[in-house]
Amino acid sequence: MDGTRTALLKEITDWVTSGSEQRDALDSNTYWIYGLPGIGKTSLAHSICASLHDHKQLAGAFFCRRDDWNLSEPRNILPTLIHQLAIVLPPFRRIVAEHLREDPYVTPETMKHALFLDFIRKLPRLPGRTLVFVIDALDECGSIQSRPDILNTLTSAAAHTPWLKVIITSRPEVDIQRFFHDSTQLSHLKYDLTTDEATTSDLRLFAEDRFKRVALIRPLQSPWPEQSLFDSVISRAAGLFIFIETLALALEHCDDAIELLNTTLQDSASAGLTSLYELYSSIVRARKVQQNAEFRRMIGVLIKNAPYRPLCEETIAELAGVRPDLVKTWVEDLGSMLYRDGEASGGIRVRHLSIADFFVSDDCFPAHTSADPLRNIDEGSIRQSILIASVANSEPIDVETLPGVDESQPSPQRPPSPLAPQSTPLSSHLSILARGDDPTPSTSEDETPSDPHSPSPSFITLTEVSPDHGPLSGGEKILAVGSGFGAEQHLRIRFGHHQTPTQTTFVAPNILKCILPPYHTEGPVIVTLHLPSQPESVLNEHESIFTYKDRSKWDM
Repeated sequence: MDGTRTALLKEITDWVTSGSEQRDALDSNTYWIYGLPGIGKTSLAHSICASLHDHKQLAGAFFCRRDDWNLSEPRNILPTLIHQLAIVLPPFRRIVAEHLREDPYVTPETMKHALFLDFIRKLPRLPGRTLVFVIDALDECGSIQSRPDILNTLTSAAAHTPWLKVIITSRPEVDIQRFFHDSTQLSHLKYDLTTDEATTSDLRLFAEDRFKRVALIRPLQSPWPEQSLFDSVISRAAGLFIFIETLALALEHCDDAIELLNTTLQDSASAGLTSLYELYSSIVRARKVQQNAEFRRMIGVLIKNAPYRPLCEETIAELAGVRPDLVKTWVEDLGSMLYRDGEASGGIRVRHLSIADFFVSDDCFPAHTSADPLRNIDEGSIRQSILIASVANSEPIDVETLPGVDESQPSPQRPPSPLAPQSTPLSSHLSILARGDDPTPSTSEDETPSDPHSPSPSFITLTEVSPDHGPLSGGEKILAVGSGFGAEQHLRIRFGHHQTPTQTTFVAPNILKCILPPYHTEGPVIVTLHLPSQPESVLNEHESIFTYKDRSKWDM
């Protein structure tokens, strides 16, 4: 929100613009900002990115998300940042393009972290301004074992590059604290948001704005609530902006805003995270769903599936064995905690990571009730159920209904806008730089080249087909699962040698669909992918197997 964190933003701006010729500035080219869940780290990161973008100093950003498999994988961070820096810095772009022409098969899995530093060292001249990478919510990416590697790469690059600085936000997780507190690491700056003296005044400013909107919607006489209740809310929030936001949303959605506010303040005898969980609990209790087994199954599917993709209400209902109308009602009733993501075709998400943590805690489902929502929910079965349900003609779920599936768009993932950062693993976009001639040199380092959104065939993989068996007569709907698919490639799929490749329909960068062609004999066949212009050239390195069966032996 405008008007908040102004002192900290100014401090960061001064740090960015400090002369790189000063040794102290070079020794502190990394800035770690940390704090409790809900204290406003991501909002601050967005404000930082907007400010850097206005000053043409944003090199790139990666916003980690635990509930998005693309944004929770550490190996996707460097390809994304390399791609973004190649956009704003043409000399760097030419270096990357040259390397990719020499090694077109580089992937996030095979790319060594030292390659990033090699690219930077090859720059023929230094940029005329300081550039900054922003990595938000690093604690939501990877694990204790994998995060130190990316931290070491980013901080080392910043320490050895006068014009490059790195800003990292996260919770104070043990492994991240250990990395920055290790005396052997290079110097850095750090800021604990819980000690920010301006937090209380900023929180009051934010709360006044949100409650003014609540009063307008309900409607209630403004200013609302009265000063004593308002002060109690600020005290209970203990610096957590998510507490104010969640409470305001709940007040907008509830039947009686005054009663809910009074109940919340009576229930919340603690402050900080404890008070936040008590707020979540009071919202759930008000809907009388805590002891509902169907509700617990719905939450289990929602949380378990989060690392893959947000699911729409109908798909959640199918996998949880719950009526779709119940799922829709619960999502609407818990609108202060859950929401439909318009950018994921209406897939359901939690509004904040702390809400997902709450749903799997004893605060939501007490241990003595044996109501763990994740019990007996297997991640592999969820993934397979999504695929199989998508292609089974008898099922009401079609692949087009799955969130994120939109054939009118080349890809559901797009390069992030600096003003609304949405990170994505852009290893496929790196391949764009290696195609054809080097992009036309530009006198402006900030010129942005066109982006065709079409992965190179060098990056195409086929991991499985689902289902992996079908009738000799063909005609069944099949999904091909892999990576590197592009809408403009018009890929063909071949079931068995000497067969004519079948046309596919692009669904997503990792999914194609097709209609199974007929075959003459029972048994397994090799499945391969091809370009229309090169039907004899196999694109996928690892071939998949599909088994044709006689219809009478379908269930055998």
